[in-house]
Amino acid sequence: MPSIVIYPGDVVREGMLQDKAFLKRGVADMAVVRGADGAIGKEVRRTLVPGQPIPLNALREPLVVKRGTLTNLVFRENGLEIIAVVEPLQSGAFGEMIKARNVDTGQQVTGIVQTDGTLLIRGN
Repeated sequence: MPSIVIYPGDVVREGMLQDKAFLKRGVADMAVVRGADGAIGKEVRRTLVPGQPIPLNALREPLVVKRGTLTNLVFRENGLEIIAVVEPLQSGAFGEMIKARNVDTGQQVTGIVQTDGTLLIRGN
């Protein structure tokens, strides 16, 4: 559980958490984080307060691509690689499929978020 208030957009670090045992009735039936490993490195979706269990749906993988921040779209097929600049229409974490707009053509495309913040499209 949090040892301090953790705000939306913050990434959980080890010093932000403390262990606490909860009564089995109630908390055991809830979908909550069961240990620090389940929270460290995750991004907070809503404010977490000290002393309360962390609901699983209050955390997500950190966003790698932010809506409106230009990034590269990479198309790969049979050794050919084409790179274009796009404006993401959605934010996304690694592995998520999001929509973006090509800044040169205005065409909407869909790509998979990569760890380096690019979007990947693979050919057939």
